[in-house]
Amino acid sequence: MIKIAPTSALFAITFAFLVVLPLSASADEGAPINPDEEPPTHSFDRLGIEEPEGSARASLATGQGLHGAILGLQTCVLLECSGPRPFYGLPTLGASAGLGLSLLATHERGITPGYAAAINSGTVWGAWIVGAGAYIADVESGRSALGSVMIGQLAGTGAGIALGRSLRVTSGDVLFVNSGALWAIGYYLAIMEGVADRYLSGRQGMVEALAVTTAGGLAGAALASEFPMTRGRLAIINASGMLGALAGGGIPVMIAGEDTNSRVLAASAIGGATIGLGLGTHFTRQWDDDTFESASPSLSIAPTPEVDGFQATISGRW
Repeated sequence: MIKIAPTSALFAITFAFLVVLPLSASADEGAPINPDEEPPTHSFDRLGIEEPEGSARASLATGQGLHGAILGLQTCVLLECSGPRPFYGLPTLGASAGLGLSLLATHERGITPGYAAAINSGTVWGAWIVGAGAYIADVESGRSALGSVMIGQLAGTGAGIALGRSLRVTSGDVLFVNSGALWAIGYYLAIMEGVADRYLSGRQGMVEALAVTTAGGLAGAALASEFPMTRGRLAIINASGMLGALAGGGIPVMIAGEDTNSRVLAASAIGGATIGLGLGTHFTRQWDDDTFESASPSLSIAPTPEVDGFQATISGRW
Protein backbone atom coordinates (compact mmCIF):
# COMPACT_ATOMS: atom_id res chain seq x y z
CA MET A 1 0.00 0.00 0.00
CA ILE A 2 1.04 3.60 -0.55
CA LYS A 3 1.83 5.31 2.74
CA ILE A 4 1.47 9.08 3.00
CA ALA A 5 3.92 10.76 5.34
CA PRO A 6 2.24 12.63 8.20
CA THR A 7 1.92 16.37 7.97
CA SER A 8 4.71 18.14 9.81
CA ALA A 9 6.46 21.45 10.09
CA LEU A 10 9.13 20.15 7.71
CA PHE A 11 6.60 19.63 4.93
CA ALA A 12 5.21 23.11 5.47
CA ILE A 13 8.73 24.54 5.27
CA THR A 14 9.44 22.57 2.11
CA PHE A 15 6.23 23.87 0.52
CA ALA A 16 7.17 27.42 1.46
CA PHE A 17 10.52 26.97 -0.26
CA LEU A 18 8.83 25.60 -3.36
CA VAL A 19 6.38 28.49 -3.63
CA VAL A 20 8.08 31.56 -2.17
CA LEU A 21 11.67 31.28 -3.32
CA PRO A 22 11.13 30.67 -7.04
CA LEU A 23 8.59 33.50 -7.19
CA SER A 24 10.97 35.86 -5.43
CA ALA A 25 13.79 35.04 -7.86
CA SER A 26 12.32 37.09 -10.65
CA ALA A 27 15.45 38.82 -11.77
CA ASP A 28 19.04 39.21 -12.87
CA GLU A 29 21.73 41.15 -11.00
CA GLY A 30 22.80 43.89 -8.64
CA ALA A 31 21.84 47.49 -9.23
CA PRO A 32 21.68 50.52 -7.00
CA ILE A 33 18.97 50.75 -4.42
CA ASN A 34 20.16 54.05 -2.95
CA PRO A 35 19.55 56.92 -5.39
CA ASP A 36 22.18 59.09 -3.67
CA GLU A 37 25.01 56.79 -4.73
CA GLU A 38 26.64 56.92 -8.16
CA PRO A 39 27.21 53.37 -9.41
CA PRO A 40 27.06 52.63 -13.15
CA THR A 41 23.67 52.69 -14.84
CA HIS A 42 24.09 49.05 -15.77
CA SER A 43 26.18 46.17 -14.53
CA PHE A 44 28.04 43.48 -16.39
CA ASP A 45 26.42 40.07 -16.47
CA ARG A 46 28.44 37.04 -17.41
CA LEU A 47 25.72 36.39 -19.99
CA GLY A 48 25.34 39.95 -21.27
CA ILE A 49 24.60 43.53 -20.25
CA GLU A 50 21.79 43.87 -17.73
CA GLU A 51 19.71 46.97 -17.31
CA PRO A 52 17.38 47.91 -14.46
CA GLU A 53 13.88 46.72 -15.26
CA GLY A 54 10.43 47.80 -14.21
CA SER A 55 9.47 44.19 -13.57
CA ALA A 56 12.35 43.88 -11.10
CA ARG A 57 11.15 46.97 -9.29
CA ALA A 58 7.65 45.52 -9.14
CA SER A 59 9.05 42.22 -7.84
CA LEU A 60 10.93 43.99 -5.06
CA ALA A 61 7.90 46.08 -4.09
CA THR A 62 5.63 43.03 -4.06
CA GLY A 63 8.02 40.90 -2.02
CA GLN A 64 8.81 43.59 0.54
CA GLY A 65 5.17 44.67 0.72
CA LEU A 66 4.30 41.11 1.70
CA HIS A 67 7.24 41.12 4.11
CA GLY A 68 5.94 44.30 5.71
CA ALA A 69 2.45 42.83 6.10
CA ILE A 70 3.88 39.72 7.79
CA LEU A 71 6.00 41.87 10.10
CA GLY A 72 2.91 43.85 11.06
CA LEU A 73 1.00 40.70 11.90
CA GLN A 74 3.95 39.33 13.87
CA THR A 75 4.20 42.60 15.79
CA CYS A 76 0.54 42.37 16.66
CA VAL A 77 1.01 38.86 17.99
CA LEU A 78 4.00 39.96 20.08
CA LEU A 79 2.03 42.87 21.53
CA GLU A 80 -0.97 40.60 22.16
CA CYS A 81 -3.31 42.86 20.28
CA SER A 82 -7.00 42.58 21.09
CA GLY A 83 -9.81 43.43 18.74
CA PRO A 84 -9.90 43.49 14.94
CA ARG A 85 -8.55 47.01 14.43
CA PRO A 86 -4.85 46.37 15.26
CA PHE A 87 -4.94 43.02 13.47
CA TYR A 88 -5.96 44.82 10.30
CA GLY A 89 -4.16 48.09 10.93
CA LEU A 90 -0.60 46.87 11.64
CA PRO A 91 -0.34 44.53 8.64
CA THR A 92 -1.74 47.27 6.43
CA LEU A 93 0.78 49.75 7.81
CA GLY A 94 3.62 47.26 7.37
CA ALA A 95 2.63 46.43 3.79
CA SER A 96 2.40 50.13 2.95
CA ALA A 97 5.84 50.75 4.45
CA GLY A 98 7.45 47.85 2.57
CA LEU A 99 5.84 48.82 -0.71
CA GLY A 100 6.51 52.54 -0.33
CA LEU A 101 10.14 52.21 0.77
CA SER A 102 10.91 49.79 -2.08
CA LEU A 103 9.46 52.13 -4.69
CA LEU A 104 11.05 55.22 -3.13
CA ALA A 105 14.52 53.67 -2.95
CA THR A 106 14.43 52.66 -6.61
CA HIS A 107 12.49 55.52 -8.20
CA GLU A 108 15.52 57.25 -9.79
CA ARG A 109 17.88 54.52 -10.92
CA GLY A 110 15.67 51.47 -10.69
CA ILE A 111 16.99 48.04 -9.79
CA THR A 112 18.16 45.07 -11.78
CA PRO A 113 16.21 41.81 -11.47
CA GLY A 114 18.95 39.83 -9.72
CA TYR A 115 19.36 42.46 -7.03
CA ALA A 116 15.62 42.40 -6.35
CA ALA A 117 15.67 38.61 -6.23
CA ALA A 118 18.61 38.61 -3.81
CA ILE A 119 16.76 40.93 -1.41
CA ASN A 120 13.50 39.00 -1.49
CA SER A 121 15.22 35.65 -1.18
CA GLY A 122 17.37 36.98 1.65
CA THR A 123 14.20 37.74 3.59
CA VAL A 124 12.98 34.14 3.28
CA TRP A 125 16.40 32.64 3.98
CA GLY A 126 16.81 34.78 7.09
CA ALA A 127 13.42 33.73 8.46
CA TRP A 128 14.14 30.06 7.75
CA ILE A 129 17.65 29.94 9.22
CA VAL A 130 16.89 31.91 12.38
CA GLY A 131 13.48 30.29 12.86
CA ALA A 132 14.95 26.81 12.52
CA GLY A 133 17.78 27.80 14.86
CA ALA A 134 15.29 28.97 17.50
CA TYR A 135 13.46 25.64 17.24
CA ILE A 136 16.72 23.70 17.54
CA ALA A 137 17.78 25.82 20.53
CA ASP A 138 14.46 24.86 22.12
CA VAL A 139 13.36 28.43 22.76
CA GLU A 140 10.49 27.87 25.17
CA SER A 141 8.74 31.22 24.86
CA GLY A 142 6.60 31.53 21.76
CA ARG A 143 7.07 35.27 21.78
CA SER A 144 10.86 34.91 21.92
CA ALA A 145 10.80 32.48 19.03
CA LEU A 146 8.59 34.81 16.99
CA GLY A 147 10.85 37.75 17.78
CA SER A 148 13.83 35.72 16.60
CA VAL A 149 12.11 35.01 13.29
CA MET A 150 11.39 38.72 12.83
CA ILE A 151 15.03 39.56 13.48
CA GLY A 152 16.02 36.87 11.00
CA GLN A 153 13.76 38.32 8.33
CA LEU A 154 15.23 41.78 8.73
CA ALA A 155 18.80 40.47 8.93
CA GLY A 156 18.24 38.36 5.82
CA THR A 157 16.88 41.36 3.95
CA GLY A 158 19.95 43.35 4.92
CA ALA A 159 22.23 40.50 3.87
CA GLY A 160 20.44 40.33 0.52
CA ILE A 161 21.03 44.05 -0.03
CA ALA A 162 24.73 43.75 0.87
CA LEU A 163 25.44 40.55 -1.07
CA GLY A 164 23.41 41.60 -4.08
CA ARG A 165 25.46 44.77 -4.39
CA SER A 166 28.92 43.41 -3.59
CA LEU A 167 28.66 40.19 -5.59
CA ARG A 168 26.56 41.60 -8.46
CA VAL A 169 24.43 38.51 -8.53
CA THR A 170 22.16 37.66 -11.44
CA SER A 171 18.70 36.18 -11.34
CA GLY A 172 20.25 32.95 -12.54
CA ASP A 173 22.60 32.99 -9.55
CA VAL A 174 19.75 33.51 -7.10
CA LEU A 175 17.61 30.82 -8.67
CA PHE A 176 20.59 28.47 -8.69
CA VAL A 177 21.00 28.91 -4.91
CA ASN A 178 17.30 28.50 -4.22
CA SER A 179 16.98 25.53 -6.55
CA GLY A 180 19.95 23.86 -4.90
CA ALA A 181 18.25 24.12 -1.51
CA LEU A 182 14.92 22.90 -2.88
CA TRP A 183 16.30 19.88 -4.68
CA ALA A 184 18.54 19.00 -1.74
CA ILE A 185 15.66 18.91 0.77
CA GLY A 186 13.40 17.22 -1.79
CA TYR A 187 15.90 14.42 -2.41
CA TYR A 188 16.66 14.09 1.29
CA LEU A 189 13.00 13.79 2.30
CA ALA A 190 12.33 11.30 -0.50
CA ILE A 191 15.28 9.15 0.51
CA MET A 192 14.80 9.29 4.27
CA GLU A 193 11.02 9.18 4.52
CA GLY A 194 10.21 7.38 1.27
CA VAL A 195 13.00 4.83 0.92
CA ALA A 196 14.49 4.48 4.40
CA ASP A 197 11.09 4.90 6.10
CA ARG A 198 12.59 7.22 8.72
CA TYR A 199 10.47 10.29 9.29
CA LEU A 200 12.16 13.52 10.28
CA SER A 201 10.70 15.04 13.43
CA GLY A 202 11.66 17.06 16.46
CA ARG A 203 14.90 18.93 16.93
CA GLN A 204 16.99 16.30 15.16
CA GLY A 205 14.78 16.52 12.10
CA MET A 206 15.06 20.29 12.07
CA VAL A 207 18.85 20.08 12.39
CA GLU A 208 18.97 17.79 9.38
CA ALA A 209 16.59 19.96 7.35
CA LEU A 210 18.57 23.12 8.11
CA ALA A 211 21.88 21.43 7.30
CA VAL A 212 20.59 19.97 4.02
CA THR A 213 19.02 23.18 2.74
CA THR A 214 22.08 25.22 3.67
CA ALA A 215 24.39 22.73 1.97
CA GLY A 216 22.15 22.69 -1.09
CA GLY A 217 22.15 26.48 -1.28
CA LEU A 218 25.94 26.66 -0.97
CA ALA A 219 26.32 23.99 -3.64
CA GLY A 220 24.03 26.00 -5.90
CA ALA A 221 26.13 29.11 -5.31
CA ALA A 222 29.32 27.21 -6.17
CA LEU A 223 27.78 25.82 -9.36
CA ALA A 224 26.48 29.27 -10.33
CA SER A 225 30.01 30.69 -10.12
CA GLU A 226 31.41 27.94 -12.35
CA PHE A 227 28.47 27.34 -14.70
CA PRO A 228 26.45 30.55 -14.94
CA MET A 229 22.95 30.15 -16.36
CA THR A 230 20.05 32.43 -17.05
CA ARG A 231 16.82 32.23 -15.09
CA GLY A 232 15.02 30.88 -18.15
CA ARG A 233 17.32 27.92 -18.60
CA LEU A 234 17.20 27.03 -14.91
CA ALA A 235 13.41 27.22 -14.95
CA ILE A 236 13.31 24.71 -17.82
CA ILE A 237 15.76 22.41 -15.99
CA ASN A 238 13.71 22.57 -12.79
CA ALA A 239 10.50 21.89 -14.71
CA SER A 240 12.16 18.91 -16.38
CA GLY A 241 13.19 17.54 -13.00
CA MET A 242 9.68 17.92 -11.58
CA LEU A 243 8.15 16.30 -14.67
CA GLY A 244 10.65 13.46 -14.37
CA ALA A 245 9.71 12.94 -10.72
CA LEU A 246 6.01 12.82 -11.61
CA ALA A 247 6.60 10.44 -14.49
CA GLY A 248 8.96 8.26 -12.47
CA GLY A 249 6.55 8.02 -9.56
CA GLY A 250 3.63 7.45 -11.89
CA ILE A 251 5.09 4.34 -13.53
CA PRO A 252 4.79 1.99 -10.50
CA VAL A 253 1.41 3.47 -9.63
CA MET A 254 0.10 2.79 -13.12
CA ILE A 255 1.41 -0.78 -12.92
CA ALA A 256 0.46 -1.76 -9.37
CA GLY A 257 -2.26 0.74 -8.51
CA GLU A 258 -3.12 0.91 -4.80
CA ASP A 259 -0.74 -1.95 -4.06
CA THR A 260 2.29 0.13 -4.98
CA ASN A 261 5.10 -0.17 -2.47
CA SER A 262 6.01 3.21 -1.00
CA ARG A 263 9.72 2.55 -1.25
CA VAL A 264 9.44 1.59 -4.91
CA LEU A 265 7.38 4.72 -5.53
CA ALA A 266 9.93 6.99 -3.83
CA ALA A 267 12.91 5.35 -5.54
CA SER A 268 11.22 5.59 -8.93
CA ALA A 269 10.40 9.27 -8.38
CA ILE A 270 14.02 9.96 -7.36
CA GLY A 271 15.30 8.24 -10.48
CA GLY A 272 12.82 10.09 -12.67
CA ALA A 273 13.79 13.46 -11.17
CA THR A 274 17.48 12.74 -11.74
CA ILE A 275 16.88 11.74 -15.36
CA GLY A 276 14.67 14.79 -15.88
CA LEU A 277 17.29 17.16 -14.51
CA GLY A 278 19.95 15.57 -16.68
CA LEU A 279 17.86 15.72 -19.84
CA GLY A 280 16.81 19.30 -19.10
CA THR A 281 20.44 20.33 -18.67
CA HIS A 282 21.50 18.55 -21.85
CA PHE A 283 18.77 19.82 -24.14
CA THR A 284 19.15 23.42 -22.94
CA ARG A 285 22.95 23.48 -23.32
CA GLN A 286 22.65 26.11 -26.09
CA TRP A 287 19.85 28.04 -24.40
CA ASP A 288 22.13 30.86 -23.25
CA ASP A 289 24.16 31.16 -26.46
CA ASP A 290 24.44 34.64 -27.93
CA THR A 291 23.32 33.36 -31.30
CA PHE A 292 20.70 30.75 -31.97
CA GLU A 293 20.91 28.54 -35.01
CA SER A 294 17.67 26.99 -36.07
CA ALA A 295 17.65 23.21 -36.21
CA SER A 296 14.75 23.23 -38.69
CA PRO A 297 15.54 21.94 -42.18
CA SER A 298 15.42 24.38 -45.10
CA LEU A 299 14.37 23.60 -48.67
CA SER A 300 15.77 25.39 -51.73
CA ILE A 301 14.69 24.88 -55.34
CA ALA A 302 16.61 26.13 -58.42
CA PRO A 303 16.13 25.55 -62.17
CA THR A 304 18.68 23.47 -64.10
CA PRO A 305 19.81 25.35 -67.23
CA GLU A 306 21.27 22.29 -69.00
CA VAL A 307 18.02 20.35 -69.06
CA ASP A 308 14.42 21.16 -68.51
CA GLY A 309 13.69 20.71 -64.86
CA PHE A 310 14.86 21.84 -61.43
CA GLN A 311 16.97 20.70 -58.51
CA ALA A 312 15.93 20.68 -54.86
CA THR A 313 18.25 20.83 -51.84
CA ILE A 314 17.40 20.14 -48.22
CA SER A 315 19.79 21.40 -45.53
CA GLY A 316 19.79 21.83 -41.79
CA ARG A 317 21.28 20.62 -38.50
CA TRP A 318 20.53 17.20 -37.02
